[in-house]
Amino acid sequence: MRKVLVIILAVVTLTLSGCVHNQSVAPSEVKERTSAGTVINDDFSTESAEKVSTPDSSAFTEIGYIRSEETLIVTFRNTGYLYAYYGVPASVWNKFRSADSKGSFFNSDIKGNYQCEKIE
Repeated sequence: MRKVLVIILAVVTLTLSGCVHNQSVAPSEVKERTSAGTVINDDFSTESAEKVSTPDSSAFTEIGYIRSEETLIVTFRNTGYLYAYYGVPASVWNKFRSADSKGSFFNSDIKGNYQCEKIE
């Protein structure tokens, strides 16, 4: 029963993150994957990211953007997990950052539209 709950939690987390799996990552580059297959990248750095704390969001504790890499980063409030979404244009970042409901914007404009990976 416990295994089933762990699997369900992994699927729910992946569903909430809206990841499109990146199958082009070479196995030698992958440190670890979640049980749902999402890449976990221990070498990812958010140091150059423009970060925004989101205390009023029920979905995220923090969001950020690395302009030079067009990478959106989000930290989910419910799990504390950090995900990176690749190929996100600056225009989408600007709309996301200023959205009244970041969760709604994420679900409609980001989730499922960009490749992503679990960072931590």
